[in-house]
Amino acid sequence: AELRPALPLMIGGDWNLTAAWCPDGVTPAMTTKEGQLLARFEQEFGLRPAWSVAHAGVPLPRTLYFKQRAAVRYHIDGIFLSTDLCDRVLSATVLDGTEWNGISDHRPMVVELRAR
Repeated sequence: AELRPALPLMIGGDWNLTAAWCPDGVTPAMTTKEGQLLARFEQEFGLRPAWSVAHAGVPLPRTLYFKQRAAVRYHIDGIFLSTDLCDRVLSATVLDGTEWNGISDHRPMVVELRAR
């Protein structure tokens, strides 16, 4: 929180929780605790999920292919942006395809920002 006013910030990784706002009625639903944490990221740290910025209200793409629960659409990998970067988001894309199967069960996210 101390760095918040000092600089633009982009943080990405495997969060092990739903890493963007999940539209109502979408399965799997975001838990109350996940929603509280995302709200805290935004309110206290000024961080917003890049996917939600680029795709407000759109169902979350799958970022984890957990073999034991192949039918569940986990979105636990993500990139968070400081609010001063959000107006520069051109796109947020989860890379998918068979070429990723041998590398990891996680899928990378790419965020493209407009230059200042």
